[in-house]
Amino acid sequence: HSSVLNGIRIYVLGVTQYPPANSKDTVFSAIINNDGSISGWSTLNSLPKKLSKGKAVIVNNRIYFVGGATWTNGGNPVPSDSVYFASINADGTIGNWQTSTATGLPTLLGHGLIEANGKITTIGGSTNSNETPINKTYSATVNADGTLGNWSEGSNLLPTTLRDGAVAKIGAYAIYAGGVSGQLSNKVYYSLIDAN
Repeated sequence: HSSVLNGIRIYVLGVTQYPPANSKDTVFSAIINNDGSISGWSTLNSLPKKLSKGKAVIVNNRIYFVGGATWTNGGNPVPSDSVYFASINADGTIGNWQTSTATGLPTLLGHGLIEANGKITTIGGSTNSNETPINKTYSATVNADGTLGNWSEGSNLLPTTLRDGAVAKIGAYAIYAGGVSGQLSNKVYYSLIDAN
C-alpha cells in the first residue's frame, strides 16, 4: 500500500490482500492522536482501479496516486501508467477521483514519489511485470487546477537500479533507503533537490 500524511490525518491507498495476491482499490483514513495512537479509521472514495505498489503524495490539498500494478489471484502484476488525483475536503474526506491526461510516464510500480517546487517526481521502481528495477526519475509540474503537465525523464539517476525502497523528502534533499537491486540493498542515497 501507499500512505501519506496530511496534518493529523493519515491516508492509506491501494492495498494487496493475501493469499493469493489480489490488488484492491480501497482508500482508508484515520486520525493520529496527540499520544501517537491512531483512531477513527474510515473508508473513503475508492481508487478508480485496483492497484498495489503505487505511491501517493499530497500537493495543494489534493492527493495524487501514481502508477502501481494489479495482481489478480496471485498472478504476475500488470503495471499501470495511470495517475489519479482527488481534492481533500475540510472534514478529511476526499472528492471524486479524476484521471490525469498528462503523457510521458511509463508503467511504473515499486517507485518512490516526492513533491518539490511545484513538481512531483518518481524515483526508481520498475516498469515491467518482472519487477526489474530501474534507476530513472520522472517529473511532472502540478498546475493550479490540479492537473499535471506532461512527464519528463530526469537526467540525475540513482547510482544503481532500485525498487521498493523507502523514499522521503527531508528539507532540500531526496533520500532513498534500502530497496531491491537484484538483491536486498542496505544503502542510503541522497540528492540535493534543485530549484527546477
